Amino acid sequence: MTTFFAFNQMSPYNDTPYAGLMVGSIRKHMPSAQIQQISDKTAECVPGVENQFKMQIDYDKDRYPRDWFSMLYAMYSVLDVGDNPFVHCDADIFFGGDVTSVLCDEYDIAICRRPANGDDDTGNLYRIFHPYNIGFMVFKNPLVVKACNSVINADGLPLRSWDLGQHVVGLVVNSGEFKVKLLDSNIYNRTPKSVDDFDESVKVWHFKGDRKNWMPEWVSKHYG
Repeated sequence: MTTFFAFNQMSPYNDTPYAGLMVGSIRKHMPSAQIQQISDKTAECVPGVENQFKMQIDYDKDRYPRDWFSMLYAMYSVLDVGDNPFVHCDADIFFGGDVTSVLCDEYDIAICRRPANGDDDTGNLYRIFHPYNIGFMVFKNPLVVKACNSVINADGLPLRSWDLGQHVVGLVVNSGEFKVKLLDSNIYNRTPKSVDDFDESVKVWHFKGDRKNWMPEWVSKHYG
């Protein structure tokens, strides 16, 4: 089995250093993975990736999520993924272990529910409209990616700014058309509370928001 990892890295966000840490963590735990970078026309290529897919991106807050999903679908379409799992992860993800075991299960998409304990800094209303965190998700059916791309670019879809991607994934996951595997967010999408927050059982750490500022320090302290 070949595992394809894809992440989005855009030049305005200056997240190349964080993406580099993420790529390094994949290489450490899953050295045979095929890592693909999705970026705009000017973003640097992150060392360690197999391919960098560059496309024109409109950074208008209501256009960007649509362009990003179009890029993801275009990349998925040209890669020879076959029956292999296709993992999407944000650039501020860090892998604390091998996730291969969860990739072997049978499903169309695997994703984490947004935790209800507030650890991801979102309120109850936000979790109602965006019940899933798309920072780490696994596609095993190309029709799921196609469905997300079709829904997000459909005429008449309400504009929801930067949250549009999460909204659309939620619509597709809850449509009942696909077999969904819900992952434990404490293991596969944990948000650290501080530099000292560490749990060796966590497979996927997610440094959302300002946590990116101390992500390098956290990595050095716990994995250096």
